[in-house]
Amino acid sequence: MADIIKLEDIVFFEEKLWTALGFFDGFHLGHQKIVNSVLNPPNGRKSAVFTFSNHPKTILEPENVPVLLTTFEEKIKLISSVGIDFIIWTDFTKEIASISALDFIKSVLIDKLNCEKVVAGYNFRFGNNGHGDSNFLLKTGKKYNLEVEIAEPVCINGIPVSSTLIREFIGNERH
Repeated sequence: MADIIKLEDIVFFEEKLWTALGFFDGFHLGHQKIVNSVLNPPNGRKSAVFTFSNHPKTILEPENVPVLLTTFEEKIKLISSVGIDFIIWTDFTKEIASISALDFIKSVLIDKLNCEKVVAGYNFRFGNNGHGDSNFLLKTGKKYNLEVEIAEPVCINGIPVSSTLIREFIGNERH
């Protein structure tokens, strides 16, 4: 079972982390690919997932919050079941939303979580107004000696698996 830690309870993470980044609603095949990329890191490093308890749209676009595929508690159990060492979470708030992409990398991933490597999906967005994307993460990671891996989509019949697609499929199945 993973240790579950709230971001605000961390001053500095002593162990070097390999960290999967994302909201991970539904923990589908694409999410599993991202998380599996940080499992069992070498040289005594530890694996982690960084996620939010609430969907970012609850703050950014409250009129467009999607129906979630899993509760926060279900998501934690699913992620924990694959053998991750730590699940680090926080609430998505206006304060979190206001952090620049660069400050998120420097102050959260490097200075607080001591990340050695991070893995995110090809469509990962972060930082104030979503200015950070996978390319920014790759480019900035190099400057700060942070290894970055961007996971390509998992496709079924040529269609990328996503929480949005699953929501649409479930919605279509109910008619």
